[in-house]
Amino acid sequence: MKTQSFARQFYLALVAYRRAFSFVKEEGLRHWYLIITAGAFFCMWFVRLVLGAGAGWIETEILTPFRDNASAATESWGWVGWVGWDWVAGGLERVVEWLVFVFGLWIQFKVTKFIVLIVLSPLYAIFAELIARRIRGSAMSDGGERGWQWSLWRGLRSALLLVGLEVGIGVILSVIFLFIPLVIPAIGVVTWWLFPFISGAVSIGFYGAAVLDYAWEQTGYDARQSLHATSSVLGAAMALGLPFYVLMALPFAGWLAGPLFGGMICVVAALTWSQHDV
Repeated sequence: MKTQSFARQFYLALVAYRRAFSFVKEEGLRHWYLIITAGAFFCMWFVRLVLGAGAGWIETEILTPFRDNASAATESWGWVGWVGWDWVAGGLERVVEWLVFVFGLWIQFKVTKFIVLIVLSPLYAIFAELIARRIRGSAMSDGGERGWQWSLWRGLRSALLLVGLEVGIGVILSVIFLFIPLVIPAIGVVTWWLFPFISGAVSIGFYGAAVLDYAWEQTGYDARQSLHATSSVLGAAMALGLPFYVLMALPFAGWLAGPLFGGMICVVAALTWSQHDV
């Protein structure tokens, strides 16, 4: 594997993403847009099913306790004896309500992301197998010797592993940046505003790791080896995860643009980048 700086990896991976659109067209693979679109519709239906079933639980078990604890924390600050404390407390209450709203959106965004990565992983795995064969100009890719069924199962298993890791890191970040400040209010002014940026960076990295995994699979890496390989090319992971993240976050259109121009195109970019720049 070539030794490259973070910036160099980032740049080359973005170039690979830009060229991936032409690759799909030149290789006659545009019908895959329809296949992934069908998968995206299924994902959207499943997301609505999950969020509809879990909305009550999220509200009662997560959002309401967060709102109550935050409100109690702001009320407990009244002993300071500031002049006009009621005005300050009222402002903090509005901040808490805003944080609850943002936290709710964050949960919905994460649920949608996880479902897309897991449900579409079999399609992406088959697509990656096809791309690898086109790149090498052979009927069999290095990772395809075990058959497409193995690639499909491995893609699903890796997606579940990455989702589990991100959930774990997300819980740790939530405790550090959202809940500990309720006990130590002084640091909340900083941590509550930092949380979206740090969480976003982590999410971008995991998007990149997810698409790079399809490239590593073609070299014969298992899930653990794939994670290790990705950790050595973080620049590429961030570059490939960025368009996936941005497109998934688009209002109203993200559910379709993300899987198509994020997931599908990023899988192509990951494979072409790994073949030419690693």
